[in-house]
Amino acid sequence: MIFLIQQTLLYAVPLMIVALAGCFSERSGIINLALEGIMIFGAFIGVLAYGMSNISPTDPVGNMDVAGLNKLWMMLVLSGVVSFIACIIPIFFYNLTEKRQREMVKEIAERKAAADISTDLDIPVTPEA
Repeated sequence: MIFLIQQTLLYAVPLMIVALAGCFSERSGIINLALEGIMIFGAFIGVLAYGMSNISPTDPVGNMDVAGLNKLWMMLVLSGVVSFIACIIPIFFYNLTEKRQREMVKEIAERKAAADISTDLDIPVTPEA
């Protein structure tokens, strides 16, 4: 029974952290559908770093050599650079997306106004093909 509780807590903590991240993103008004994928990708990168650094599974702390430590630092810096570039790219397209967003909001407002007029006249609104 103790083993079951230990394993439940071991597997539940990452899921609770992802659920908390989902709550924060929903509270800010952004729906993040990629939380599970981000969690899986992070686990993959962790296993990749573990394998590249030549850490022994039986003695993970005592068997770290300088080359393995350098590889871990290299992966840490590289992941930061890749994340920075991935966050910078949308900035260059912000004006384009902002313009399109304004057009979409205007179109939605026009359709809503047309739907309100048709409900007042009892005319069914058919969607355009």
